[in-house]
Amino acid sequence: MSKENFDWFDRIEDKNTENEDILGLGGIETFDGGALGEEKLELTPRQIKIQEKAKFARIGKEDNLKEILRKTKPPGLPKPGESVHIVANKFNMWTMVPVLLERLKKVDPLYLVTWSIAMAQSRELIDLVNARKIGKVFFVAGIYMKRREPVVYTYLCDNLAKYGGGVKCFETHAKILLAGNPRTGDFFTVEASANLSDNPRLEQFAIINDRELYNMHKDWILESFNMKSERYIPW
Repeated sequence: MSKENFDWFDRIEDKNTENEDILGLGGIETFDGGALGEEKLELTPRQIKIQEKAKFARIGKEDNLKEILRKTKPPGLPKPGESVHIVANKFNMWTMVPVLLERLKKVDPLYLVTWSIAMAQSRELIDLVNARKIGKVFFVAGIYMKRREPVVYTYLCDNLAKYGGGVKCFETHAKILLAGNPRTGDFFTVEASANLSDNPRLEQFAIINDRELYNMHKDWILESFNMKSERYIPW
């Protein structure tokens, strides 16, 4: 893998709007604007403003990632056999998904491994699945999410199962994203320190376009769905 780029960015304070209680309900809301188990509510002007602010914040994170990729040599996402290495705090692991989709057009299946995920990113994931930009999703998370975020866990289980995917939770702290498309010849693996939810800390990301590495991670992820223990040892 010949392409390696290291980018360092000073810390930028960025208020996290994506995890705010957008509806002012004191709880977690669904992607359609209503609290889980409740009817859809009409948004107030303030709530609409907060939603728009969160939307622009997400777009800004994508633009930050694209700007970094434009500075790599050669610019852009890595070609097969290449990798890009980034150190930054301007975006999270989830930001990789829409940026990779611009290259891949469609991903089926998508593999996600994280410690935890917020409802904001969970809604965006299901929106992409419903829009047929993503097919099956095999989602692995830490047991922490299942125990401490049961609403998010249930939301993902119910929605991903509709398309043949699923959720698996066990003791893991790995952060991995697999997105490939045989038609483009790209098989991206993203290995990072960041979770799929927002985090203002400095994080490292490695974007590798390599089918062998992609298959290695894919195999243990799928194997984990067959085990019953909460402590998975792949080898």
